[in-house]
Amino acid sequence: MLYREDGTFMSKVVLKMNLDGSILVDNPNPKSYIFVEDLRNPFGSAWRPSDDLLYVSDNGPAVDDRIAKILPGENSGWPRSMRTNSMFIWWYTQGPTGIVIAANQFGSQHEDDLFGQAYFEGSSRGSWRWLSMLVTMSFI
Repeated sequence: MLYREDGTFMSKVVLKMNLDGSILVDNPNPKSYIFVEDLRNPFGSAWRPSDDLLYVSDNGPAVDDRIAKILPGENSGWPRSMRTNSMFIWWYTQGPTGIVIAANQFGSQHEDDLFGQAYFEGSSRGSWRWLSMLVTMSFI
């Protein structure tokens, strides 16, 4: 478990370090591995080369699953709000998982777009089924 200097518990964090394990000098706090804190349940992440920011799929408690833009050193919202820095919110649980920023594999019209996968479950006559959907986000 991670704790802040004041002794309070820190929710999910993203750590950023060099390959040799040393702290990056451009981290928000140059004496800490912590890049961002207070995510709830992150699954997927991708760096977007054009703005050099990290994007994360983060699952909410029962609502507000999201795709969030991670701003270095900022609190990402949990437990106060899953909507902080969110770019896309699902009101009902969808379970966003892996995400990727496209290069040109989907054609130039989708270059630099975010693609993600989300899972949701549903019941049909008593049998549970997992379904998946592809999410595409174009940045403006």
